[in-house]
Amino acid sequence: MKSLVIAKYTYKELIKSKIMVLSFWAALALLVIVYIASEFSYGNPQKIALDFGLGTSSLVSVAIAIFMGGNLIRKEVENRTIYISLSRPVSRFHFLLGKILGMISVLSLNVIIINCVALSIFVFYGGAIDFAIITSILFSIIESVILLMVVIFFSLFTNQAISIVNTIVIFVLGHAIPRSFDLVVIKSNPLLFKFVKFYSYLFPNLDKLNIKDFAIYNRGLSSEFIAGGALYGIFYIVFLIVICTYLFSRKELE
Repeated sequence: MKSLVIAKYTYKELIKSKIMVLSFWAALALLVIVYIASEFSYGNPQKIALDFGLGTSSLVSVAIAIFMGGNLIRKEVENRTIYISLSRPVSRFHFLLGKILGMISVLSLNVIIINCVALSIFVFYGGAIDFAIITSILFSIIESVILLMVVIFFSLFTNQAISIVNTIVIFVLGHAIPRSFDLVVIKSNPLLFKFVKFYSYLFPNLDKLNIKDFAIYNRGLSSEFIAGGALYGIFYIVFLIVICTYLFSRKELE
């Protein structure tokens, strides 16, 4: 209950903050960019609009997640609000969990708004929103939440700049590493193959959540694939929440 109260106030605070203004301008910019890209395509503006819309909105959502998470602890300490909250009968676990839940709710809202705006051009050209597109948006939310938790994790023991850089690296490798198994240089080097395999088990495999190609090219999505990706993403989020709350409970606040 205490975490939900903190989540509620965090949600209200973020809704009134600059993050929503930034999201508005990002959505507006996306609308213009996707429209221009579709107009300059010769052949299938629907597919271009969908490809550009889903891809760009995913990157914007990730950027918002990293920006939000990187500021969490630093802002609370600088404003001294963390000391006021923790001076009350609120444990560090409930405080951080409430903050995370509030940020996840605002982040999810932003991702939905940005994707809806980006896809409006696709609908304008006669496209129809199907199950694969909706699933792609839901997976985009899960991916953004994972990266939100990753940047919060790093921010607990590094500064803001390093936290953001590390998260960007995790994001890039999370998509690149799973696809590297097919490279000849990886297959021919047992040591490198084991390292890549170890990395894919330890760090988030974001390629499991990338189903944009299925939505764009109307490929069939099996229920097992969707369930596997969703469960993997949710498990990783819960795992990171547990780790972050544990580290925060032992962190020295200065």
